[in-house]
Amino acid sequence: MQIDVILDARAGPEEITKLGLLAERYGIRAVWTSSLIDGRDPYVNFSGLARASSALRMGPIAVNPFDTHPGRIATSLLSLNEVAQGRASIVIGGGGEALQALGIKPKRRVRAVAECIEIIKSASPEEILNYTGEIFQISGYRPGWVTAKPPLVYAGANMNLMLKMAGRVADGMMMSDMPPRLAHEAL
Repeated sequence: MQIDVILDARAGPEEITKLGLLAERYGIRAVWTSSLIDGRDPYVNFSGLARASSALRMGPIAVNPFDTHPGRIATSLLSLNEVAQGRASIVIGGGGEALQALGIKPKRRVRAVAECIEIIKSASPEEILNYTGEIFQISGYRPGWVTAKPPLVYAGANMNLMLKMAGRVADGMMMSDMPPRLAHEAL
C-alpha cells in the first residue's frame, strides 16, 4: 500500500522539510500541501525538501486554473520538479476556498480543469506549445530548461463529469470530501 500525507500549508519550509524527511524515512510515497489563499506558496515551501530528499514525491493539491493561468502553473510545477529531480506532482481542481476568498465564480469547471491538465502535460523542452482551448490559450511556450522527467498531474474529482474527464486526461485522480458511500459509487 502506498500512503500520501497532507501537511499544513501554513507550515514554514523548515518544518515542511523536517516532516517530509520523516515521512520519507517511514516509506510515505508523497507529501502534499493545500493551495490555500493564506498558506505559503507550495512550490517555494517544497524547495528545501526537494533538495534534501531522494525518493519522496511532493506537490500542491487542488490548484485551480481560475486564479492562476495554466501556463504559470506549469512553469511553477516544472521548476519544483527540476529541484526535486522528477518527483513533483500536482492536483488540479475546479474550486476551493481560494476562489471564494477572491470572489471568483468559476465557469465550465470540467472544461477548465481538463484544459489546464492538457497544457501542463503538453509542456515540453523539445516542442513549442501552441494551445487554443475553449477557455485557455498559450502560444510559444517552450520551457527549454526542463531536464527532469515530467511531473505527475492528477485531477481533483468527485462528481461524474469530473471523474470521466480525469480518467481521460490526468495521470490519476484525488477524491476529497467524499463520504464512503459516494466514494464507493464513484469507484
